[in-house]
Amino acid sequence: MSFMNYKEMLNLFSTNVLSLETSNESCEGIIEKDIENMRIYKRNYLQLCFSNFSNDFPATKSYVGKNNFLFFTRSFLLDKGLGSVNIFKSSESFLFYLKGLDAAKEDRLIFELALIDFLWAYAKLKEIKVTDGVLEYWQELTSKKKTKKKIDFTKLVKIKLVEIDNERAFKLCDL
Repeated sequence: MSFMNYKEMLNLFSTNVLSLETSNESCEGIIEKDIENMRIYKRNYLQLCFSNFSNDFPATKSYVGKNNFLFFTRSFLLDKGLGSVNIFKSSESFLFYLKGLDAAKEDRLIFELALIDFLWAYAKLKEIKVTDGVLEYWQELTSKKKTKKKIDFTKLVKIKLVEIDNERAFKLCDL
């Protein structure tokens, strides 16, 4: 066994935890007795990201289903990884990752719901444009209350996040 300095061990350990597909065998010098710990760290890393994205994108998760959302989370982590040491700053990257997925290109509601989720969670965008009826569908998914509004794929609307009596709300505007 060769000896590593602390920084080398930390880099090797971090690389193995953050790369969900990498073999744990390269960490034997660090955790000789229990490679299972690395599997647990990886599972916890995936679950923490899944939990964070589930909180930030509840309608998207509801729309695609738990298993598909977990697949999207895992794919994101494998393809892009976290761009920040703060896991809670990764939702914007996840949003644009979703936009590029083949599934979102085939079903544009995935990205539009994610866009509304992101606007609601972070209020980083001034306004967004989505298909008419998607906001009402988003409300249905997040509140479990049925709407009679139909989605009109031929028309776009503008949504703004506003504050009314110290409460956040969406304002729907025609283009």
